[in-house]
Amino acid sequence: MRRMRIYLDTSVISYLDQQDAPEDMQKTRDLWEYLKSDECEICLSETVLEEIYKCPEPKLSRLVTFLGQIRYILLEPDNEVAELAEKYIEEGVLTRKHLFDLVHLATASVNYCNILLSWNFSHIVQHKTMTGVNATNKRHGYGELLLLSPLSFKWEEE
Repeated sequence: MRRMRIYLDTSVISYLDQQDAPEDMQKTRDLWEYLKSDECEICLSETVLEEIYKCPEPKLSRLVTFLGQIRYILLEPDNEVAELAEKYIEEGVLTRKHLFDLVHLATASVNYCNILLSWNFSHIVQHKTMTGVNATNKRHGYGELLLLSPLSFKWEEE
């Protein structure tokens, strides 16, 4: 059986050092410990790394150290990702103003991710977005994508 494939958007990496939100930072660090276990495939995109490398020091160095702790698959944007992001715009999932969010969603979908984890409650982790993404994905031959926050992603047995 194939391992679960999880796409991490930039916000998840950023929250590893989110000093102004200590509870969410701790939840992200707890999640990170699970991700280090190698029980699932972790995916990041070039877009995530581009956004991370815009962080100022010393946060940038701390995030790079965290990234060195996990194994991940680096997904590169391609025409298929751009085309699906455009379909999301055409079908009203999000507007062109949210291009980076669209690229995250399309990259995860095109690369067979099961889950996209994000702290972005404004545009990504919303029922409307998940419904729109999955309707578009179904129409265009892609699989279902769960949009979850680290708060709602359960990796521990309760």
